Amino acid sequence: MAEFFLTMGYTGLFLGSFALGWIIPGSTELLMAGCLNAGMNWVWVLFWATIGAELSSIVLYGLGRLGNLQKICKWVHVKPERVSKYQTKIQRHGSWMALLAWIPYGGEAICVALGLCRTKIIPTFLLMLSGKAVRYSIMLIAILGLFQAL
Repeated sequence: MAEFFLTMGYTGLFLGSFALGWIIPGSTELLMAGCLNAGMNWVWVLFWATIGAELSSIVLYGLGRLGNLQKICKWVHVKPERVSKYQTKIQRHGSWMALLAWIPYGGEAICVALGLCRTKIIPTFLLMLSGKAVRYSIMLIAILGLFQAL
């Protein structure tokens, strides 16, 4: 799957990061590693991976704002119980839960729950972006370190 996205360069990285965020099971980090291995600039790899993942989170948030949990969970393949669990935490912590939208196998539910709870849009999106940017920066450093070790 990563090869398909790699053939499109940075556009593929953006689309892959968006799709891997909730549509296609897989790892954005592997896609990032493939891009770096193909000689792409690490700054642009970080930028496009983060923007693609952020857009997927925004879409999930928007679906959450639609309010039909059963349909959303069917479309997004998250369990209603997980979304409900995060809704309880969001009621306690508010938009700050968006910092955890990067969590594998939980971030999607957090984004949907943030939408269902109708958290403030701007702080929520900025916190989502911050969390994802930090995650991808750490992953990028690890990938680059691994490449240098090899």
